[in-house]
Order: sequence, then structure tokens, then C-alpha cells
Amino acid sequence: MIVSKWKLLALVLLVPISLVSCSSTVSTAHERPITSSTKINLRQARAALLDNRDRVRAALTKEASFSGTPTSNTLSSLDDAEGALAQESTALLNQFDSATGNDDSRLVNAIQTWSSNTIGPFKTDLNTCGQACLKGASRILLAQEAKLDRMIDAEATLLGGAAYRTDQTVDPARVAAAAAWGVSGHSATSIAPSTAGAAWSSGNGNDIQIITMEDVVDAISRAKTVTATAFTLSRRSDFAHALEADHARGAAVTVELDSDAFGGARRSNEITAAAFRAEGIGIIYSQGPLHAKVAMIDHQLVMSDRNWDNDGGFIILDRSKDDRNVIAALLRGHPSSNSHFWTVKGDALVAESHVIGNDRGASVDFESESFGGNNVVYDALMARARGGAHVRVIVAAQEYDSTPSEREAILELKTAGVAVRIGSTNEKLGLTGSTSFFSSANATAGLPDQIDWGMTTTDRGLMSQLSARYQRNWDQASPV
Repeated sequence: MIVSKWKLLALVLLVPISLVSCSSTVSTAHERPITSSTKINLRQARAALLDNRDRVRAALTKEASFSGTPTSNTLSSLDDAEGALAQESTALLNQFDSATGNDDSRLVNAIQTWSSNTIGPFKTDLNTCGQACLKGASRILLAQEAKLDRMIDAEATLLGGAAYRTDQTVDPARVAAAAAWGVSGHSATSIAPSTAGAAWSSGNGNDIQIITMEDVVDAISRAKTVTATAFTLSRRSDFAHALEADHARGAAVTVELDSDAFGGARRSNEITAAAFRAEGIGIIYSQGPLHAKVAMIDHQLVMSDRNWDNDGGFIILDRSKDDRNVIAALLRGHPSSNSHFWTVKGDALVAESHVIGNDRGASVDFESESFGGNNVVYDALMARARGGAHVRVIVAAQEYDSTPSEREAILELKTAGVAVRIGSTNEKLGLTGSTSFFSSANATAGLPDQIDWGMTTTDRGLMSQLSARYQRNWDQASPV
């Protein structure tokens, strides 16, 4: 099997050499006006690509020194890194082609062939040949990595022309996010929650654990890389202090804030951004509405429904590789989803409405910070109430007191038989008999394209914990 792959990879090697020879003609034969933002996107994509190449080299070095009996997990980190490298290479070339009119389909196909004919068959070999062939196989992988290196050099040559240069700085958040793509779950910093309790499966393969702000601050204090997002971030918060201290220790810290924040949130962002920039911390503003509160702490994903304030709110540690990949794509400017996790508000609310509407149990418990009518979640709650289900709703006092349209929507729910209370927890939870959801997305009609997050779970242990949390919030709230 390995011998046959050498013949195939010999063809792969020829492709980038031909591209290097013609790269000097790209900007003349296919020249198009390229905007500054496109140049930045290309440079960011290349930086992400090189970051993943370093991860491949580290994995290869580790595997080359391995002397134990191969197992199914022996090459897991290499498998992740190689797959990420192939995806980043393809994405970069597609961006380049879109911007310039150039056709790099041969190199794209070569990279995809390289990926599909290297890792899968090689892992099969390792699982069948035993310890004796491991080091020889690792040497072959190192040689194949050198071939891929030449492909990357070809891409670098294409991007080195004067037409694609820019004086702007590559966005460090996008580069840091790239390191999260496809990671195997091992990292320099391991978050060990101080709170008691097990990690639960979401029912879709994730490991979720509810943690505290103290856990997050502790993890940041030991991290080498932190990338975080928030609608607004107060510099007086423990989270902000932890980021400043981590940066002072030499960590790479980047924070993305909402560009459309208003009022006190906007002023808070301006104060925090000015202070962070003066210290050398990377600050960027979102391209569109941003409400998601996520943090990648040395490849570990932490999410909150609050803006990292000292009250903590609902914070989870998510160990799922699939979910980390979704967030990595989001941090590079490409919001996406999987079967149980969404990063666009409109999509998250549709998922929540399905949880509410599709369950046939006797009760529904729901909580939101901002709330209103004319959205799919409101319609689902109303339909369940009119259908005879026992529906309870908690809404935040501040939003309820300041928003007449919210009070009107609540009155309509009460008229339909919904039990409503006004609370101060500001959490976004929903529980039915078969499925629950938790998120940072408010059940309102506005900004459906806003970057946010929402997740569903069918794990009985996690649902029990969420149910207890909701009941505590209900007991502390006041009837309308």
C-alpha cells in the first residue's frame, strides 16, 4: 500500500513546481483589482495554513519517536492536524482563485488526493503491521510532509506578488483560531473545574461540563493563547484582569468585540479596547452584529451566556472536537453549525423552537433575558400552551421593565395560560421531557444574522442539572 502511494505522490510533487514557475505571470495574465480586505483575508488564510503546518510537524516528530505498540489512537493528533492542513490549503487556494481569476484546481485536487491517500491508509497499515513497522512508516510520513511543504511554498510564491501585498497587519484572532481547527483535545492548559460533577455527553458525542468564572480565570492564568469574543467587555471584570495578566506573562491574547454596541456597552468597549491596545493586546471589532461569548483557551472551548462579568452566568466547558471546529471557523469569520450546535442567532432560535414544538411531554420550561413576539420561539411556546402543555417562562426584570413590546408579548402568553415570572438571572435555557437547550441567544425577532451560540442536549445527566438550575431561578423570581 505504501509503495503505491509513492507513485501517486510523485505526481503531487510535480504540480506545485509547475505553479511556482508560472507564479510570476499570475498578476499580469489574470490581474484583477483586489480590495484591501481581500488582501487581508488571503494573508490571514496563509497565516492559518502555516500555523497548521507547524502542528503537523510537531505531531510527526512525536510519532517518529514513538516506540510502543500502535493503537487506534496512536496517530489521532496527526490525523487531526493533517486534515486541518488539507482543508486550510484548499480554502486558501479557493480564496486566491476567487480574488484573481486564477485556476489552481490542479493543486487543490493534489492536496485533497494527498490527504485522502496518506492518513487513512497509513493508519490502516499501522493497525495491522504491529510495532515492527512503526518507525519506518513514520519516516515515510516525514518524507510526504516535505512534499506538502513544497505545495505550501508554491502557494506562498503566488501570494508574494506585489499585487497581493498590504501594509495592514494580519488579524491575530484569525491565526489563533486556526490552531483550534481539528485539534485532538490535548493542550498545554487543562481546565480542571473546581465545581463538583461529571462531564456529560450532549447525546451527540460532546462532553459538556458546567463551570464557574473562577475556573475560567484559573485556566487563563496558565494559558499560552487566548482568543475571546463578547458583545461588551468591562475592563473592571475579573475576566479582563486575567487577560491582561496573561498577556503580561507573554501569552498571545486577542479579544473581538461587537462593532454595533450602543450606550453603556459601547463606552465600556471603548475603554477596554483603548487600555488593551496600549498594553499590546489584540483588539478587533466584528464585521457584523456579535452577541456570542466564547473563549478558546489553549484549544479548549469555553462559552457563556453573559459578557464574562463577575456574576459568571451560565458557563460551560465543551470538550467536543466538532464544536471546537465550529468555533474555530466562526473566529475566522465563517459562522457554521453541526447537528446540535449553532452560531447564528436565527438558526439557534429555529433549533430551540423545534425542541419546544416537537416534544409531546406535559410541560415546557423556558427562560430568556430579552424576549418578544413575532419569532419562532414565541410561536412555539404559544402553540404548546394552547395545546394544553404546562408552560413556564422566566424573563429578566431589566428588559421587562424597559420594553413595552416585551410586556405585551408576556401578557399574551399569560392569557394563553402560561405561568410567567420576572427574574434576575438573565439565563437562556429551555427544557422539555426529551431535549433541552442552552444558549446566549435571546428570543427576540431582531438581528437574525447576529453571531451567537445555541446548543441542544439529550443527555439525562445534563438535563437533570439544567432542570435543577431552572427550578432555582424560578423559585427566586417574582410572579407577574
